[in-house]
Amino acid sequence: MRPLTRPGGDASKENCLCRPALKELVRRRIRERGRITFAEYMALALYAPGLGYYTAPGRRIGKEGDYFTSPNVSPLFGAALARQLTQMWELLGRPVGFAVVECGAGTGLLAGDILKTLREALPELFAGLRYLIVEVSRPLAAVQRRRLGTLSLPRSKVQWFFDMAHLIREPLPLVGCVLSNEFVDALPVHRVRMVRGHLREIYVTLKDGRFVEVEGPVSASGLVEYFPALGVELVQGQEAEVNLAALRWLEQVGETLDRGFVVTIDYGYEAPELYDPRHLGGTLVGYRGHRLCTNPYEAVGRQDLTAHVDFTALVKHGEKAGLATTGITSQMMFLLSLGVLSEIDELPDGLEARRERLAARHLIMPGGMGEVFRVLIQHKGVANPQLQGLASPWKA
Repeated sequence: MRPLTRPGGDASKENCLCRPALKELVRRRIRERGRITFAEYMALALYAPGLGYYTAPGRRIGKEGDYFTSPNVSPLFGAALARQLTQMWELLGRPVGFAVVECGAGTGLLAGDILKTLREALPELFAGLRYLIVEVSRPLAAVQRRRLGTLSLPRSKVQWFFDMAHLIREPLPLVGCVLSNEFVDALPVHRVRMVRGHLREIYVTLKDGRFVEVEGPVSASGLVEYFPALGVELVQGQEAEVNLAALRWLEQVGETLDRGFVVTIDYGYEAPELYDPRHLGGTLVGYRGHRLCTNPYEAVGRQDLTAHVDFTALVKHGEKAGLATTGITSQMMFLLSLGVLSEIDELPDGLEARRERLAARHLIMPGGMGEVFRVLIQHKGVANPQLQGLASPWKA
């Protein structure tokens, strides 16, 4: 993203596209405090109860929404993950009550594809499986319930939790896998800028009733420590995002998981590439109607806001939270190693199958989803696991 000059855009267009009640909520918060961090602004824009982008009713994902995810592209994505989950179950000693925790389950497509695959291919695992969905959005949870309700699953097979804190209080020890697909990129981020050798934070305030940015001292010690811990130095004028919420989430995952794995699938980079001066303005963008939006203060509550994931931070902080690094790879290599090409080749003939075959190949195309998305796997309570999804697909 190029650095933005705020305020920007057309005021009448902004008023037309935004959710007025949400915009007034943000204004009221700023009037009470004088200014708020961008992380607080983003949290309100995306998650304010009943008003935010994810928490208000409306279609967000798919052809009629604002963006696609891999489960929208092909059910073979979920089928491949089911095969990896099967191996994880075996490495953990085939425990009864194996749990899959999906954080941010979207419209429930991925959950449905995983559950259908396991029910058909591995009834022994499916019989004891618990599928636990952590979903902050009540409208999306309702969509998930409707979709999964069509599968005629046993009543207790799927459970919903509002956040990880509720899951931590579960009486049963969690043995299994915590899974997320395009979840971390939508957590609220702080925005910072390097100014004459000092890290400054970007805040949001009001001027003539419109949102504008101002610089100030950093709001949390974690921001000061963040870049030195990664061995990264920002250059003069460089802007960057810091996802402290992702680190807190990972701490909760480490606390919740007794034994098992964490699979994080998202777009992003490792720190040296993410904070390279080529990304001088950071990576924060919005999406609306499958189009890139460059001003986060327009269409408040009606555009998705997202920033690329810092996988190095997840690795380092995960280790502090008791999660060892199993490996990191591209989505392309992960799916190839799990045999997705064979699945594509085995699709039947016919027009629909040809469409499905073409769609599935988008998951692994270089330069597209297959290369942009990374898969990070971490583990706890398992000795040196060798996972199929992290092996080379070219091994003889």
